[in-house]
Amino acid sequence: MKTKEVEKLYRQFGHRVYLRCIHLLREETLAMDMVQETFLSMMNHPVSFPDDNRALGWLLKVATNKVFNEFRRRRYWKTAPLEEFSGAGATSPMAGIEDRLLFQKVLLGLKGDKASIIVSYFQEGSTLAETAEETGYSVPTVRRTIETFLQRVETLSQRAESGRKR
Repeated sequence: MKTKEVEKLYRQFGHRVYLRCIHLLREETLAMDMVQETFLSMMNHPVSFPDDNRALGWLLKVATNKVFNEFRRRRYWKTAPLEEFSGAGATSPMAGIEDRLLFQKVLLGLKGDKASIIVSYFQEGSTLAETAEETGYSVPTVRRTIETFLQRVETLSQRAESGRKR
């Protein structure tokens, strides 16, 4: 991709990519590094998009994957209440997840595009329609992905609970 095209997309979507990174990382400097790496990926890979929404979806997916790779590299995830890093708040279906490791385990088990749906919906507070538009999936697909995610979380939570009772 040409430098001018990447610059245009950076001016247009750099802040959204930064918000995704800072929301996940909670470290300003590292979030800025992830944004830079995301746009460098765009420059280093010959990609083209039919419209800006597709470009934004691609950027957010790449940024999410880069953040997850950083988590893996640093072994960043530690047990902590979800409220410390969830922007969704107490009214979220995620409020039942008490363990950051449980959230991470299910989230990291998803492919990057599906993980991007979960991050957009639960952590950034986007609606189903906004998440669908951002990721390029239909609203029913977004809904099914969220339902599947919540089922996996519930299953793991029940297993963990039954393991503690023993």
